[in-house]
Amino acid sequence: MARIRLGDLLILAGLIDELQLQSALSLQKQWGGKLGDVLVNNGFLDEMMLWRGLSKQLGVPLVSLPEERLAPGIEKQVPQALCEKHSIFPLHRDDKSLTLATSDPNNVGGLDEVAFRVGARLRIVLAPDREIEWAIRRYHLADMSPCPPPRTKRIADSQPDPPAPPTPTPPPSLSPSLALGQSAQTSTAELAAMAALALQGAQRAAGAPNAAAPWWTQPTATEAEVAVRETAHLLRFLVEACVQRGIFTREQYLAKLKTL
Repeated sequence: MARIRLGDLLILAGLIDELQLQSALSLQKQWGGKLGDVLVNNGFLDEMMLWRGLSKQLGVPLVSLPEERLAPGIEKQVPQALCEKHSIFPLHRDDKSLTLATSDPNNVGGLDEVAFRVGARLRIVLAPDREIEWAIRRYHLADMSPCPPPRTKRIADSQPDPPAPPTPTPPPSLSPSLALGQSAQTSTAELAAMAALALQGAQRAAGAPNAAAPWWTQPTATEAEVAVRETAHLLRFLVEACVQRGIFTREQYLAKLKTL
């Protein structure tokens, strides 16, 4: 099977356009990772659209590993280390061939290595990375946790933009007409409290990850960064302006922050 670049496959299938591909390639060059993951993580296409497009263009059947009925002991056909190395998992074995699920049918060298090690002709089917990783954990490590669901676009093209996060409202003790530099109208304690409240607003906007939740439900780094950037920009301006004007010192601000 000739090696065909993933981006070209997806463009031919009409799943992405050239602009999206170039954007994803730029992100991949900057941050690393697989191109398919970059496309999915940045909302260019749903994960299963990616795998169905690959299946169609490569002519390789797409399977769902959690729905496959595997013979007992089938995992022993291919060692765990080899499965992890090439992102593969055995499904069926007969006298002549071994049916092997892979997330990269273009990995000719790896598949040749597997065929040599098991001494059988390979019949290749396609499966997502997350399903292969789940199968390895389940059958080699006896981890009975469920298979993670497929990732989807964060925001569908047909949906309106999400509403902006609400702006934190100052407490009644702070004057709404307060302007930077009006030290005669506002005490040092009130200004330090205002800066501390702005910091709390930035932290709430970012949202701390929930360590107990599965990885696929965690907020993405991009969403958190945007929320923090919008709120923290005002905070930095406020604090620096007040410190430069001598309204309060950094030490007073940090001391007030610790009391909240």
